[in-house]
Amino acid sequence: MSASHEIDPRIERTRSKALAAAIQVVGERGFSAASIEAIADQSGVARSTIYRHWPDRTSLLLEAVRDLLGQAVHFTSTDLRSDLISIASALSASLATDPIGAIVASLIFEARSDPEIAELRRQFVTQRFAVASEVIASAVERGELPATTDPAAMVTDLAAPIFFRGLALGAPSEPEWIESLVDRWIDAYRNDTAPRIGG
Repeated sequence: MSASHEIDPRIERTRSKALAAAIQVVGERGFSAASIEAIADQSGVARSTIYRHWPDRTSLLLEAVRDLLGQAVHFTSTDLRSDLISIASALSASLATDPIGAIVASLIFEARSDPEIAELRRQFVTQRFAVASEVIASAVERGELPATTDPAAMVTDLAAPIFFRGLALGAPSEPEWIESLVDRWIDAYRNDTAPRIGG
């Protein structure tokens, strides 16, 4: 790669400072307080410079959250149980880690009244929702689950107790609890005993 195509380290430092400041502001004060002005004040990076890298605060906050939590991991194994345990364990661990738990809680709550934050939540959740849904859809194709299985419904059934336990109760999700949760829902969907809304 030629020198002309190398990333200027000064630009990388500026971006890193802005992203770190965004996480700090959100973690301490919530998404509603994470304006471009607040991030600029926290980071020492000029607003005009921030806008050169991100067109709006949603794109900045989305990148900051993605950097903090990491990209969703795609699974390629052929064992439904182990994949779902890995996904559930990663989610539980994230919610129990500061400042991730506070950031996720703020994202969920403030998305109800702020369209920009709602879009941030949609983009963030969609990616991770898709990964888990792919695991379940693959299991259906392999015959591990019935053809009538709704991957989206099963993901919701698995994730909801983890969010409630982590954010509402503030309780850790022990490995045994996660394994039990996954086993219960796999059995319910295999035996077609999973509750159906309106069924």
